[in-house]
Amino acid sequence: MSLLRAQLNDNIIEKYSKLLKNKGVDGIYRHVVAIGIINSVNVQNPEIEILDTAEAFFSLYRRTGENAYFEIARTLRKAAHKIYREFLRINSNKEINMRFLNVVR
Repeated sequence: MSLLRAQLNDNIIEKYSKLLKNKGVDGIYRHVVAIGIINSVNVQNPEIEILDTAEAFFSLYRRTGENAYFEIARTLRKAAHKIYREFLRINSNKEINMRFLNVVR
């Protein structure tokens, strides 16, 4: 993971903190899955960007100890895996990424 992708700016932190406060974990999950699907038109692998953001929130949680960042990170990771599995289901030719959970056959 590159350092540039791992860095969170204040706008992203504030955006997800407000979403958590206003809509809860389920609201963040639905929002991120919807945005990931919409962004798939312009971005080849939106699930990777979401997973990188989740890892950055986990890092922020380890530095600050703020439980809200852990909940955001966990929800982002869950949404990234959902998007990855859906795209893999739709396009069976999609390359398997080892960063995600995959079904063993």
